[in-house]
Amino acid sequence: MGVRMISRFFRRIFHGPAHRPDQLLRAPRIPYVVQYTLVSIGLGALFPLASMIYLLVIRNLPITLSAMVVLQQQEVLLWIIDSAPLFLAVYAFVLGLREDRLRETFVKLVEERENVAELQQLTRQLERRTNQLRAITQLSGRFSVREDLHDLLKIMLEHIRSNFGYYHAHIYLLNEETDELVVAEGTGTAGEKLKAQQHAIPRSAETSLVARAARTGDVVWVDNVRESEDWLPNPLLPHTYSEIAVPVILRDSVVGVLDVQESRIGAFDEGDANMLNILAAQIAAAIRNIRIFERVDAALAEAKAVQEHYQQQVWDRTRIARRHRGKAVFSRPGAPPLSESTVLHGRQQALSQEKPAVVTLPADDALEHALVAPIKFGSAPIGEVQLYGRDADTPWSDDELQFIEAVLYQVAQAAENLRLFEETQERANRERLITEIGEKMRRAPDIESLMQVTVSELERVLGGARTFVKLGTAQRLLQSERQENLPPPKPSGSPPDKRSNGTAAVAKE
Repeated sequence: MGVRMISRFFRRIFHGPAHRPDQLLRAPRIPYVVQYTLVSIGLGALFPLASMIYLLVIRNLPITLSAMVVLQQQEVLLWIIDSAPLFLAVYAFVLGLREDRLRETFVKLVEERENVAELQQLTRQLERRTNQLRAITQLSGRFSVREDLHDLLKIMLEHIRSNFGYYHAHIYLLNEETDELVVAEGTGTAGEKLKAQQHAIPRSAETSLVARAARTGDVVWVDNVRESEDWLPNPLLPHTYSEIAVPVILRDSVVGVLDVQESRIGAFDEGDANMLNILAAQIAAAIRNIRIFERVDAALAEAKAVQEHYQQQVWDRTRIARRHRGKAVFSRPGAPPLSESTVLHGRQQALSQEKPAVVTLPADDALEHALVAPIKFGSAPIGEVQLYGRDADTPWSDDELQFIEAVLYQVAQAAENLRLFEETQERANRERLITEIGEKMRRAPDIESLMQVTVSELERVLGGARTFVKLGTAQRLLQSERQENLPPPKPSGSPPDKRSNGTAAVAKE
């Protein structure tokens, strides 16, 4: 009890009436052990002095130094009282030492508690960043899949809202023609309304964080947008207090802006900026991939169209089609004849189908139904098939339709192979003729003979009624055309009409 009272006494002296924890955290200028010892010595010295003054007063002795010395020599009790400062100083020293150690322990506990709180805060931040990285990893897999850009952006924004916990997020894409940032996708009802309204911000707008991010290509964030001069308020988002705008950069050019908003002040930090930068880079990669896919699709479609056009042209030119050799008709004995209109109608129906199908014939035909099918090589039609006269009670089954489709596929392959074979033969014959004509031309002894060989061979191969050849520059040829008459053509096989102007002519009889 005495120790506690003395301890409280010293604490009241050095710390005031209340010993608060914040006072213990402040390190004293002089250690408590020194303070307590000095004070105890000072207080302890009062006891001998007060005792001697008391004895001098009750004995009617003068209060002088000599009287005190004499009294000190006569009274043995004063010797014990004189030792009070020493004992009190020792006790105060121990008490001060205890107080110093208590303060150090308390400071360590407070520091450890602060460290624990800071560690817990860091742990929460780490867990949050881990969840965000996990969400980004999941999104990266979706961005590598071939999907519609707006679908990918919508999925990404939903991930941001569910995993990052932001108040609102939307994405602007740059319209290069109007130089405006147009909302492509957004979260919640506000995002749907902004997209439906085709909300757009000019890139040159001064009062817009999004426009500033698009102009500078840097991340822009404001801890309190209500105090920012270039903040553009949106009535659909009344609870916005913090905002961060991250540019979407593709090949050193800004193609859009990822805009995220929060309902509290100072919601964003460097970590949020880094995470959103990663997301913006993934958006840029998705835009690049989709543009590549679109270019590839366009190139494939163009190549396919060219191939189909080429196939149509070569089939129109091929001898199989020109000579009507690619045609066959079978009629069962006793079968009614088909009118030309019926065959034409069936052909039109066949070419409009993708696979074998049963079609209804016009009402004026004796037959009611026919099976028609296109013959296709790839996706280009190169022929058609018509089957008539089957009983109405025995419809075509799916197996039969598939069988016909398989047979027609083989027909198309074989016909294409034959066409290629004939085309190869024609090319070989053409090359052979060119070689033969070239040999004859090289054997010509003079220009006139060369001209005559030329017109003769051209007439022989191409069958022209009149063939005329002349050498000379364009100006000379035009002048000679006006100044001289054409030589009279000679029949095919006649001896060459030799002239000195490099002219030859021949006429078919």
